[in-house]
Amino acid sequence: MPMYYSLRYFFVFFLCLVPYAWAGAASVAVPGDYDSIQQAIDALQENPQLGDTVLVARGTYEENIALASGLTVKGVETMAVFLQAKVSTVPAVSGDAVTDAVLRNFTINSGDTGVKLTASSGVRVINNVFRMGSDATAIETDDQTDAEIFHNTFYDNGTAVSRGSALTILNYNIFSNNDVAISPNSLTNGINANCLANNSTDGPNGLDVVTTNDAQFAGGSFNDFHLKQGSPCINAAVGTDVIDNTTADMGAYGGANADIYPAQVRSLLVTDVSDEIGSTSVRLSWAANASHRVSHDTNPGGYKIYYDSDASGEPYSGTDALAGTQASPIDVGNETSFDLTDLSPASLQLSVPVITGTSPATGVVGLHWTAVNGATSYRIYYGLNDVSENVLEVDDVSYHVISGLTDGVSYQFSVSAVFQPHYYFVVTTYDNSADTNESRLSAEANIVLGDTAESDLSGIVTAIPEAAVPYPILPNEGCFIATAAFGYYDAPQVQLLRDFRDQILLSNSIGQSLVKWYYANSPEAAKYINQHEQWKPLIQAALLPLIAMAWLTTQLGWPLQLLLCVLLAAVTWLRWQRRGVSQSISGEAVS
Repeated sequence: MPMYYSLRYFFVFFLCLVPYAWAGAASVAVPGDYDSIQQAIDALQENPQLGDTVLVARGTYEENIALASGLTVKGVETMAVFLQAKVSTVPAVSGDAVTDAVLRNFTINSGDTGVKLTASSGVRVINNVFRMGSDATAIETDDQTDAEIFHNTFYDNGTAVSRGSALTILNYNIFSNNDVAISPNSLTNGINANCLANNSTDGPNGLDVVTTNDAQFAGGSFNDFHLKQGSPCINAAVGTDVIDNTTADMGAYGGANADIYPAQVRSLLVTDVSDEIGSTSVRLSWAANASHRVSHDTNPGGYKIYYDSDASGEPYSGTDALAGTQASPIDVGNETSFDLTDLSPASLQLSVPVITGTSPATGVVGLHWTAVNGATSYRIYYGLNDVSENVLEVDDVSYHVISGLTDGVSYQFSVSAVFQPHYYFVVTTYDNSADTNESRLSAEANIVLGDTAESDLSGIVTAIPEAAVPYPILPNEGCFIATAAFGYYDAPQVQLLRDFRDQILLSNSIGQSLVKWYYANSPEAAKYINQHEQWKPLIQAALLPLIAMAWLTTQLGWPLQLLLCVLLAAVTWLRWQRRGVSQSISGEAVS
């Protein structure tokens, strides 16, 4: 019995420890879990069960961060995670009395100092790029700090590394185009297998140094510090590269902790070559990736084209290239130009947009219309005497302000929907490793292919650009009271009442008499409203039933109007019938 209880308690104790045993492998994400890197570091310090790693997504982060003992701060892709000092006089990264902290896979390119370590132990700064500028120091350590500065690339810094003692070890780094690579000259120990290339002053070389005039970066000018084929820094370090399992390269993209991604494809261009090919076709071209893992003479990597015609952005799932036989993505090998032929651009029958209102102001008219499914843009036709006088193409929107108009002049407007078949393209590169590591997507390129479809024109509306003022100048004719209440002659409500006058009242003798009486008697009332601002909301509310009737009679066709009249008559008859029955029952009860 005692043995049974002992085993049971041991089992419960073991289960309680399991979450903490797994916690060390966990990480938190920036910006997914926390808005800033420092917030994530602070959270892990306060709650160690959350994990021991801050994983930072691609982007630029303006912060001054403080490392914490036992925590790793890691970027997901060295050339796409930028850390810039928010306060330039404070180090972008500082470590004061920290132990066993790790900083890896960042590009640090702003501030007076990149990393400053004081009284710290077991700190590792690995697989980063430092490009701070000629007045800055990339890494500075004091004489109480022991740290490993391994597999970094230092490019275009004032001083790359300033050591306080030989306890700070420099191994497998590339120092290129710096004013001073390593200082001071008096500390010569702890420096092994680094590459020194075209620095103004190298400083102490250490053991197994590689010296060269050119480290041969794939593209230092655009932050690609992968190495070209033939670089003396390839396979010159100790250990194994995680990327291709060969002897480790020097610099940020060598060793066991390098990020595995090739550089993003640049300069993607797309050109319509339909006339040249004889079918609907495009030619894509892009800048070659010069990394030795992509552009190797005998063992190159390659490129993939992703395309779509439905919409911009992922997923790129096009299927119609080469008459439907080349679905996205297309592996084009190590070519940097490729033709996609026999494409089948979509066609579309567009419905007609409806103009729903105008918003005149000084020198402009805002135009509102209904969105049309499938439209990629709209065309606004407008003019003084005819809408064909001017044409303006706008994006896929349902409101636009037409400017450059003359106040007090009536303009005509109409809108059409437009569909232009678009194709969207991105390209990636992959390396020659067994895993064929693939880069992130390039910037998107797009092109219009095929015939443009355009709907019929909407109905024509008129509008007069003018400012809405508290005391408008009343027209010589028109809806005096409504104009005074709503602030300007071309308000949508006033336009409805004018349409009701023109289409309904003036079409018969009774209506004409009403209009004549209105013109004779309303100006004085309108003038009173115009001079008493406080009455305008009440008058607007009082006009709403008339405006509603105007809309029903001018905007609905006669079948709907007839149906509405029948429904109103039926409701009236039912109410009359119920009232008659109720009165009959009441009379019988009294008798």
